Amino acid sequence: MSRWKNIRLAAWLVTAGLLPGHQVRGADFSWQAGGPGLATACVTNARSFVIYTIVRVERSALRRELRLHSTHARNTVVGLATVSDQADALPRELGTPVAGINGDFFMMNGSAMGDPRGLQILRGELISVPTGAAAFWQDARGDLHAESVSSRLTVEWPGGGTRLAGLNEQLNTNAIVLFTPSMGLLHREKSGNRFGLGGRADGGRGNSRRGSNTNSPFGAIPQGGPIRPPGGREFILEPASGPWLPLRIGQTCQAKVRDHADGFTNVPPGLMLMMLGSNLLATLPPITNGTPVTIRVATAPDLTGIQHALGGGPLLVRAGRTHEVTARMSDEPHPRAALGWNDQHLYLVVADSLHSAIRFGIRLTDLADFMIDLGCREAINLDGGRSNTLMLNGRTINHPRQGEPREIANALIILRQGAATKAGQ
Repeated sequence: MSRWKNIRLAAWLVTAGLLPGHQVRGADFSWQAGGPGLATACVTNARSFVIYTIVRVERSALRRELRLHSTHARNTVVGLATVSDQADALPRELGTPVAGINGDFFMMNGSAMGDPRGLQILRGELISVPTGAAAFWQDARGDLHAESVSSRLTVEWPGGGTRLAGLNEQLNTNAIVLFTPSMGLLHREKSGNRFGLGGRADGGRGNSRRGSNTNSPFGAIPQGGPIRPPGGREFILEPASGPWLPLRIGQTCQAKVRDHADGFTNVPPGLMLMMLGSNLLATLPPITNGTPVTIRVATAPDLTGIQHALGGGPLLVRAGRTHEVTARMSDEPHPRAALGWNDQHLYLVVADSLHSAIRFGIRLTDLADFMIDLGCREAINLDGGRSNTLMLNGRTINHPRQGEPREIANALIILRQGAATKAGQ
């Protein structure tokens, strides 16, 4: 007997109190075909009142007709959209979306609502630097990775030294942040700036509108909001020589200061913005128009050439064993999501409450145990709670607690490539 039960009988069995409680491996699950290279299963555990919904992807198919692709709402850092909307927005020449899962934790409110907590590489462009617990990516050989990644993005100019910089994110008083056109337009919402943790606060919808202040030479500046504390300054950068946008890991960009503004400017096409906090600005010699700026884009480990990467964490499973899964709210029961894999398969997993009217969930250690039961050698946690979304062949197949998929920041999509797509590579 198995502690996991096919979901067709789950509701009746839970009501009757008849669900068994023994161990099972992923090979024993009742898998249903989901298309070439894909299968799905849905099981429940009587002790936690949780539905686990899984999409299983053959690794061999990922080397042939299937491709992994990260997405972001509106293709900009600011913005929210459902997983299905993000999949539908992908250019058709990339392939047909066949599966998808919600991605990283993200800024749930404030001017930068939608900003991922950690790393995101989108079609080779770095749009968010790693600050989270770990990240997931696939390398050029098709190998899958989940590791801690550190940013080595630096800016340097005469008299300013070499300093680590953030990218497309809220600035702290002493910090430096670079902004690219991929930031998008700020929300005018002023409701705070904390990172969301999957259902602990409402995601909101906000409006991406310009503010009324027009002191900037490049258009309107949204006033207020949490993007920067008062007293800092923005410097508009233009290319001087060498590689430029889109920003890619491994590049060294030579720029020069074109102008400055005392407020966040919506980044014009083809330019970058360098934002300095007030405390740092007070210690530096003046930065004038024409000042040369060197931007080095790097990570540790080196992700040069990686086309798609997504933040997440913490790591759940390493080499087939439960990893150190200590994180905020790790011991509290919540709906959760994860990616896991072994040599044969990649698994997309969400765990939802069995009854939408009752709040149940699992701890991170429970999720790690389940991934090991599936046969995963490696696994990484994703955003969960109300963000939980698992899509297969254009349909949401999990059981969101609120009944409808939530608008979120980013996702991992699996695309099927047709003959025409492959020929164009």
